[in-house]
Amino acid sequence: MIPAAFPSWSPAKQGLLFIGLILGTVIAESICSGRLSDYLVSRLSPPGARNPEHRLWLYWPAAISTVIGLILFGFSIQHSWHWIVVEIALAVMAFGIQIGNTTTVSYCVDSYPDLAMDVTAFYTLHLNLSAFASPFFIVPWVERNGWALSFSLQGVIVAASTIIVVPAFHLWARRSRSAATP
Repeated sequence: MIPAAFPSWSPAKQGLLFIGLILGTVIAESICSGRLSDYLVSRLSPPGARNPEHRLWLYWPAAISTVIGLILFGFSIQHSWHWIVVEIALAVMAFGIQIGNTTTVSYCVDSYPDLAMDVTAFYTLHLNLSAFASPFFIVPWVERNGWALSFSLQGVIVAASTIIVVPAFHLWARRSRSAATP
């Protein structure tokens, strides 16, 4: 979407906007991935037990960051705000997305250690398919509704799915997993 957002910029200048994505990803991975996730599991689980659902608490900051980044990105493009606002929006969005990705993989591996490779491959396949398919519906969406509305609605989708899915996992995933194991 960056080339469409800055069509008059050279490819080199457009490429520099990926610095925000890289920084957000690296910061999220270094601060909120393994250590914090493992700390939450060990700190919140009862002694001698390990409850993978405690990793899911990281979805809340992930969702908040992603929503803020998406909305800020859409508004900054539509209203031609300074490029640094776009860079910050991309960093905040990447921060949230990376926390969500790391949390998802860690939770799956923790929940299903015998199926770790299968679950990770399945998740990676779907993650890459969604990255491939996104331009096919986002471009017409932006053309029809504008940058601000389409990216704000994407933020609403992230928020709504987090509000529905994360509590459901906290309530039922452990029971479901226990019932499925022989």
